[in-house]
Amino acid sequence: EPALILFNDGYAYFDEAHACQVLDSLIHAGVLPVTVGVFAESGRPIVCPSRREPDPEKDEPTRLQLTVEYRRKIEYDTMTERFSLFIRDELLPFVLERANLKGFSSDPGQRCVVGVSSSGCQAFNMAWQHPHLWGRVLSHCGGFVALNGGQNYPSIVRRSDRTGRKNLRIVLTSGVNDNVDDSFGNFALANHTLADALRYAGYDYRYDFGVGGHGLTHGRALLAEHLSWLFRK
Repeated sequence: EPALILFNDGYAYFDEAHACQVLDSLIHAGVLPVTVGVFAESGRPIVCPSRREPDPEKDEPTRLQLTVEYRRKIEYDTMTERFSLFIRDELLPFVLERANLKGFSSDPGQRCVVGVSSSGCQAFNMAWQHPHLWGRVLSHCGGFVALNGGQNYPSIVRRSDRTGRKNLRIVLTSGVNDNVDDSFGNFALANHTLADALRYAGYDYRYDFGVGGHGLTHGRALLAEHLSWLFRK
């Protein structure tokens, strides 16, 4: 059964980060096993089902933007197991049916979840809530600030019993110009704090702090390297 990589904020990874080409190259080189990439967006109103299809004559940009942002807050910023269960129980069975696949690998070491900003924080949350489903995490400029619970993860990780720590392998990224610094918190500082908590608790992690801003520029440049590191034997 194939390995699985779920990309939250999927369109950004599909389009901006060229993730399909990266996966093809790594699979061809034997660095990754045969892998299925699933690219999922947060919920969108029916008038704009994807980022490719806005209708400027019918849509109200401000209202549409607020609706999309509201869905992101529900799906990506909420640190419960609900989104992970939605992916497990609804999205992945749909993918299997549409792609005519029997299943994905059940080995959590062959299942990775990826995201950027709020969806990067949710990627970490999914693996933390269900480490038997997701054993690999790649979070770009993760939103581990006071949006809806992500700020609690550094202390949660630190308090986790080392003898019973979760079997996770994690990559975090941020940068000097990841300068989202507002009433919710400082994104770069939040990633520093989580990375240090992972160090303290003895996790298998990697933290790449570069010069990029709040987005995928830095993560795109390192995507192949990070996936290779996460799936190393």
